[in-house]
Order: sequence, then C-alpha cells, then structure tokens
Amino acid sequence: MKRMLKDAFKDQRIEELPLPFATSAVDLLTGKEHIFDQGPVTEALTSAMSLPGAFPPYRMGEKILVDGGMINNVPESLIRTKGADVVLGINVSPLQELVPVKLFEDRNTTEKGFFRYIWDTLKYPPILQIMTRTITLEGREITRLKRPKMDLFVHFHLEEFQLFDFVRFQEIIDKGEKEAEDNLEEIKRLFS
Repeated sequence: MKRMLKDAFKDQRIEELPLPFATSAVDLLTGKEHIFDQGPVTEALTSAMSLPGAFPPYRMGEKILVDGGMINNVPESLIRTKGADVVLGINVSPLQELVPVKLFEDRNTTEKGFFRYIWDTLKYPPILQIMTRTITLEGREITRLKRPKMDLFVHFHLEEFQLFDFVRFQEIIDKGEKEAEDNLEEIKRLFS
C-alpha cells in the first residue's frame, strides 16, 4: 500500500495540493486523534488507511497510528475547524445489510472438502471477519450520530460491495459516479 501511494503522490506535500486537504489517524498509545493538514501526502494517507487487523499501524516517531475512522469516521468537526461553513457528507458504507451477515462457514453446507475448508479458513481466518464486522458496526453508529451535524448527507448505495473488494474498483467507481449524478441537483443547491 505504501509503495502504491508513493508511486501516486511521489514527494508531494499536503500544503502543495491544489485543494485544501486534511485527514486524521488515531494514536494507539494515547487514544487521541492526530490531524494531518501538512507534511507528506503518503504519510498522511498511509496512517489514515491503516485499518486495524488488515494493515499494520503506521509508526511516526513515538506515535503508532491507525485509521482515524476508529474514533472519527465522519470528520465534520475537522472540516469545520479548517474553515468550512458548509459540509457535505458522503457515506459509502452500508447503513444496513440487504442480507444477514454470515461470519462463519459451515463446512457441511459449503460442500468444500476438508483441506479446502482448512485452507480457506487459514487464508482469511474468522478473527479478521469478526474485526471487520466490528469496525463496520462501530462506523455505522458513529455515522448515524454525526449525520445531523452535516448540511447535506448523501448516502451512496454500495451495499453490494465488501470492504476488501479491491479487484472490483472500476465497478465501485462507476457506481459512485452514478450515485453522484443522481444527487447532483441537491449538491448544487447546497453550494449555490
């Protein structure tokens, strides 16, 4: 992930970006939010994308940083402290599931052989599924609580995609563009 970000942003700094940008991470040692509004873009994004259980924490000096969404996944307050008087929130996480979530497979119903079942369990152990599910539920609740603080909240319906559907990125981009177009009039009214 760090190599991909380095290839994309080189040595670019946040303060050099054409649009104002800020993101956050959480220091696991202190439990406090760390704001990135200057410095290397790759450092900020690596920290902000370090989802516990999926990616290792990012070490920055004495700090051990993970995804800021752990405590502030809807950073409306961060945006306002940076001078925004109007905040548009776009949610890309499901607010509810279309089908019940299944955390554990029953080998008898999957028709997998014993060794295939063991291999799949080792490749993506249940603890990762449990952690991912916990983070999803936590984020959903924070989103519900912060939703009223935004001037406009738009929910993109991306329920068909999973957190780690990286190979489906083009489908996700296409669906996101369609969702944005569907909400364009309301977004334009907010900023006019």
